[in-house]
Amino acid sequence: MLLATGVNTLVQTGVVLAATGPTAGALVTAVYVAVPATCGAWALRVAARTPRTIAARTRVGLAVAGLAALVTWAGFLVGPALLVAVAVAPDRLLAWQPSAERVVP
Repeated sequence: MLLATGVNTLVQTGVVLAATGPTAGALVTAVYVAVPATCGAWALRVAARTPRTIAARTRVGLAVAGLAALVTWAGFLVGPALLVAVAVAPDRLLAWQPSAERVVP
């Protein structure tokens, strides 16, 4: 959601700038493109890691990314809320194993 928000804002800004030409306001809009795109790309990279454990430092980063995304209205409220939820969730909820390797207690 966050990455898509950044791309959506970039496309809308590009359409408007094509019609009006570059303005100083485009620099402000660049922040609304860069923050969600960066937070979203980083969150996807964290999600794709193996093993799926999340260190405390990464959790703090996810919480900060969620708050930054919330401030820039990225991903509506769901995207930032999910980042913060992952940041505070216990490891046992985040553990993922492929079904072939799943251990049944």
